[in-house]
Amino acid sequence: MIVDSGAEGTLLDVEVAEALGLDLTDARRISISGVGGPGGEARVAELDVALLGRSDLRARITVAFAPDVADTFGNLLGLNAMQQFDFAPQHSICRGYLGTAGGG
Repeated sequence: MIVDSGAEGTLLDVEVAEALGLDLTDARRISISGVGGPGGEARVAELDVALLGRSDLRARITVAFAPDVADTFGNLLGLNAMQQFDFAPQHSICRGYLGTAGGG
């Protein structure tokens, strides 16, 4: 998984959707592109995610699923997911903070 603050959205391989048991047959279709130009078509779904399996670190994000993402540039966690959470590492003492954006 690549964490990319320059990516507007989150893009995962369709194999992730299959592993989650998502049926994307009737999902909205979008065109995707990146720095390298056009990237093809993706299907969009809303997902509830919980970091570290904790209910207090839960958010709903929009995810685009496309074929062969994992084999080309890799699954991408974009800004739309990252802005739901606050995180700050403190390397000098090997600790960090993780919470929902806005402290909620």
